[in-house]
Amino acid sequence: MLTKYSILGFFLIVFQTNIFAETIDILITDKTQDTEERVSNGKMDNNDAALDIVYEKNNQQLVGLRFENIAIPKGSTINSAYIEFVAKGKDSRNASFIIKAESSDNAETLTKTAYDISGRTTTTSSYNWDNVPAWKKNEIYKTGNLSALVQEITDRNGWEYGNAILFMIEAGSECTDSGCRRRAKSSDNSADEAALLHIDFTPPPLSASLIADYKLDECYWLGGANGVNGDIVDSSSNKFDATSVDRIDSEEVDYKICRSGSFGDNSYAVVDNSFTLGNQWSMSLWIKFPFVKEGKRYYILGSYPDDGDLPVFQYNNDTLKWGIYDNSKQLQWNDIDNSLSGWHHLIFVNAGAKTTLYLDGNKVNSIDLGTSGNVAYLWSSSDDLSGQSIASNIDEMKFFSRIMTPNEIKTVYQNEDNGNNYNGTPRNCPSCDSTTISAKSWELVGIPADNNGKSVEEVFTMSGTYGSDWRVYRRDYSDTNNSSWNTYLAKTDLTEFGKGYWLGSAKDDRWDVSSLPEVTYVSHSDCVASKCVEIDLVPVSLDSNATPPDDLKGTGPYRNHLSGFVGLKKPVNWKDCRFIIDGQAYTPQEAEENNFASRQVWLYNPNGSGANNNGYTTCADNSPGGCKLIPFKGFSVELRGPTKNKTVKLLIPQE
Repeated sequence: MLTKYSILGFFLIVFQTNIFAETIDILITDKTQDTEERVSNGKMDNNDAALDIVYEKNNQQLVGLRFENIAIPKGSTINSAYIEFVAKGKDSRNASFIIKAESSDNAETLTKTAYDISGRTTTTSSYNWDNVPAWKKNEIYKTGNLSALVQEITDRNGWEYGNAILFMIEAGSECTDSGCRRRAKSSDNSADEAALLHIDFTPPPLSASLIADYKLDECYWLGGANGVNGDIVDSSSNKFDATSVDRIDSEEVDYKICRSGSFGDNSYAVVDNSFTLGNQWSMSLWIKFPFVKEGKRYYILGSYPDDGDLPVFQYNNDTLKWGIYDNSKQLQWNDIDNSLSGWHHLIFVNAGAKTTLYLDGNKVNSIDLGTSGNVAYLWSSSDDLSGQSIASNIDEMKFFSRIMTPNEIKTVYQNEDNGNNYNGTPRNCPSCDSTTISAKSWELVGIPADNNGKSVEEVFTMSGTYGSDWRVYRRDYSDTNNSSWNTYLAKTDLTEFGKGYWLGSAKDDRWDVSSLPEVTYVSHSDCVASKCVEIDLVPVSLDSNATPPDDLKGTGPYRNHLSGFVGLKKPVNWKDCRFIIDGQAYTPQEAEENNFASRQVWLYNPNGSGANNNGYTTCADNSPGGCKLIPFKGFSVELRGPTKNKTVKLLIPQE
């Protein structure tokens, strides 16, 4: 098995995400979470219309304010923060307070247990709220900047998006008696005028949390043929490439950005090295609606190796639903617009035991289930890989290791809807008219064009100096024996249609055939497609099985003929090609049975698993997973003795 394949026209480009400041306001709505603790005896009071800061009558007390569901991703920069109060009454004496926070990843709820505020560990940071102005009833007053406290909490290793923070207010140096109190409205008094926490923050760049990014811009996928792994490329730095299974077409007409993947009923992908989704994650993708309706079948976006799937869709009585099948085999459904048509952007936000769907930048609804684990499959489920595939067009699928904020969700949607990358940088679509070659390497190449009469320098549009930076060799064959050799070509030498060439390069480079004429395909009685094209093969010169047998002159009984695949758009199945021997068509199997040729082809991939000492791997018309001829690639076929003195051609179907 090959472990990697260089998909044509694909380049890795990494950009930094655009970062914007965001603000959130969190109001205390739970009447038990703005609480007073009497200093003298620890008695707790969470049922008071007034929040007495920090004296009630002559009793000094602590005030605890617990704010829940703080939507700040870990790694954010806290620019500013304050707590806002609505005055319950008039208080005018000088006052000063000290504000701290509980040193906790996720502050637990306040209870009636004595000393439940003072018994908690506090942050290193604190804020001296000095020179508190006089308060007038129903006026709004704010603390100073509490960003240091919030930053200390959100920087903790265990902080997660949606956790809670508890603030504690105690008497300052100028607050020695009840005259310094300030009375604020509590959640018991007015749900809309309780204490409010305002935070201005800048989330970390999304690129820092990018796990995998499947742009689906490749020009083709092999569906497991040729033993090639990793043909669906993860363009993040993590390289969680996936291997396509069955037929996934690269769609160059119907896409959201550049190209898309068109998935059939049985097509999906296996992640070569599964990646982990933790307790919190986000998944972004574009889907072409509607799905092909097939009863109550599931359309699944991916799965873990055991129980649990990525989000799933189903038509139930012609009504489209989305659902979560979690790691405990629980399944819940919620609604999604049944009239969806065309391309739409979806982001699923997994927050522990809750998953929220956003459609085209806007929140739709949630399901009280979540999933986590190692993602092993994409676009189907491990329960039934060939029967629960997504069966639609997919584009721009990516995973993030944190919860995306609503502003980030809207921004990603707008960026991609405008044809840019998720971070707003321009997308440079790969060309399927070109291919790349790595520095200090050799490639066995085919020319996917009508190159007859075109010189080396006209075909191979490489940079640098020919001969030193790059060079081309042609395989030539003896007329008197079965030997062959590689001939170094001058840049003005003409190339031949259907031949394989050795291309070597001293540096990373690329070449394209956009300026060359397209291949002319014609109808042929033996063609399995609507049209085919023939390429010439050079038969053996000596036949050791003849009567009497030829003297092979030490050159071996076979001729290994280097050919080049001439198709540009997509690979073709080797089993659909035909050997034409003196006008008679033979499948690869039939050619081997009649001893004209081997049913195998040899593909050059020196870094592939299973490559022989010469860098070749083999596949045949009956190979598990299939065997395909690939654009811009050459291949070798083995011709045998009975082809001597015969006209031998290879019939290749149009992609």
